[in-house]
Amino acid sequence: TIGAGSLYNLSITASGSGSPFRVPHTGSGNGVVINTFSGTGSAISAQSNNATTISAFAFGTGYGASLASTGNIGMYASTTSGVAGVAVDVNPSSTNTSQTILQLKRYTSGTAANNIAGRIEFITEPASGTVDVTSGFIESGWEDATFATRKSFMGLYTTFNGSTTRKANLSSSGQWTWD
Repeated sequence: TIGAGSLYNLSITASGSGSPFRVPHTGSGNGVVINTFSGTGSAISAQSNNATTISAFAFGTGYGASLASTGNIGMYASTTSGVAGVAVDVNPSSTNTSQTILQLKRYTSGTAANNIAGRIEFITEPASGTVDVTSGFIESGWEDATFATRKSFMGLYTTFNGSTTRKANLSSSGQWTWD
């Protein structure tokens, strides 16, 4: 048992089956908080061979895992031989309804205005080997950001001769614009 307070340089090694580190938590607040305040490392680094590295479950209305960043990326997933970097499953009992599988949220610290948008960006390595190069994106936002009269749009962007620009846009009225 580890009591409240600070614990530094904890290393847990286990072999066999079972959970080497478990924190049962029934109160309010957080069961485990891990902070990295300076440096360039990771707050948590977990590795596994042929097993689930980190499992997080929420029974009730809370989040199974909550990740946040005030700097750059809140969550990063990578694989060198898997099918997908991230897989999302939803398994309701309904058999003939539409179910939200993924929500992507765009907020602002100011007041939202017309043309505020969020995007799914596709990064693809070119023949030069340069990393983090945008090959295209899908964008969705508000033509009219006023709540009572809100109207959205969806745009498709591709890269041609090194420049990523909009190629198609679907307006809230259903009109397609081909650029």
